[in-house]
Amino acid sequence: MLHIAICDKDVQEMSVLENTINRILNGRVIISKHTNPFSLITYVVDEAKGEVDAVYINVDMGKHNGIRIANSVLEEFANIKIIFTSSDLKDAIDIFTIDPMYFLIKPYSEDYVRDSIYKLMNIIQEEQTDLISFKSAENKGKKISIKARDIYYIESELRVIHIYTVDAKYTTYMTLDEIQAKLKSNFLRCHRSFIVNKDKIKKLIKQGMVLFNDKFVPISRSKSKEVIQIVNDYLQLN
Repeated sequence: MLHIAICDKDVQEMSVLENTINRILNGRVIISKHTNPFSLITYVVDEAKGEVDAVYINVDMGKHNGIRIANSVLEEFANIKIIFTSSDLKDAIDIFTIDPMYFLIKPYSEDYVRDSIYKLMNIIQEEQTDLISFKSAENKGKKISIKARDIYYIESELRVIHIYTVDAKYTTYMTLDEIQAKLKSNFLRCHRSFIVNKDKIKKLIKQGMVLFNDKFVPISRSKSKEVIQIVNDYLQLN
């Protein structure tokens, strides 16, 4: 079931969009409606706790600016998808500063609303298949899910695993073999203690690799020839 919020100063047009979405999804959706940014942000942050898939926001919110409202939402929860709505095509010029998922022109065409819904569902499905889940050693075994594509490399210390992204480090208890089984083919075992995301490799250097975050990941002697060939082939293809 999708969870959608709508923010529009025009109550009638908001109801039209709500009814259209309900009709497309046969009611299999939770929709909250808001006529001002305070109501929207309070709902998303305090009530829904960020568990909102998408927000449909009118660019023209009177004294408020829909783009700034969208920015406020994304500052709290960057995973929420933004769909802008407007009665003026000229508004499309400014909205792409925050990379919205879709732009709908009023009056609403059911075909375009349906297209926005299907695109949202496809993106959510893709993101869910890219997730890797594990129990956090730092947070008393709390289950954490992160996007596999955000991982730069993984380091093993016996049964302790450290997972590194561009700005965070996660620790969990398992073996490197166990976590490797959760990953896709773009991850490479380059050392008995390291797995690297091939998409994050900047260049090969002596005895290892430099990643795009400037971290060094070693290559074991036993795997050197095989790993260097795989990385060279991969870098040439991308």
